[in-house]
Amino acid sequence: MSLDELNLWRKRIPVFIFTACALPWIMVKATSREQFKLYYDTLVPVIAVVLGFLYVGLNLRGVLWDDEMEMYVRPQIRKAILDLVPTDLAITEAEKRRLFEKEIYKKLAGVFWETVDETSQLQAQKQHFYSNGIVYSTSCDVSIICYVSGIFFYCGAVLATGLVEFWYVAAILTGIAILSAGLVTPKCRARHLELSKEQLELIRREHSESVAKKFRAIILEWRTQNGNKQN
Repeated sequence: MSLDELNLWRKRIPVFIFTACALPWIMVKATSREQFKLYYDTLVPVIAVVLGFLYVGLNLRGVLWDDEMEMYVRPQIRKAILDLVPTDLAITEAEKRRLFEKEIYKKLAGVFWETVDETSQLQAQKQHFYSNGIVYSTSCDVSIICYVSGIFFYCGAVLATGLVEFWYVAAILTGIAILSAGLVTPKCRARHLELSKEQLELIRREHSESVAKKFRAIILEWRTQNGNKQN
């Protein structure tokens, strides 16, 4: 799986989840097989595509996904990048903070990903990383979409229709959301961190010299530019 394919599926999957969440509504409301087919072929796809578009366009996945990345995945990558910086550059604590906040971090991270693409072994590991990544982000999608859909069905049962079936659907969807957040996401997270650690260890073991050389050039140039600005 390539990065482009990963991003494409991350845009498509919410549509499928919204479709699945809409099915109980038409199963309860449809009074005949013909009416069910009509709803399924016309109304459900429209609702799923529109909601999926809004979900992706408004980055609602970020409610959980951004926290997952910032709390667990990115710190590991940042630490690995710092470990590959030549020790003789004597990076200060103030510089470390600035390295992560400034444009230079993108350059350092770019060297990291370029190195990943240089060898077949790292590329093979990247495929596993992406494959797990799609499951990882989907677990967040399921948690958010099923939870919101559960609230929708609950409101439909209490305020709109009074149908007891919607109570059951709301409970099931809420349960799926809780299981996804409590079981699937932590398992995917652990696998993601393990795969990331394997990549970082391989780079440190076999490519540390070339990476350090590129890091040295980037950091020295950055220090020179900062010195010129201060003068």
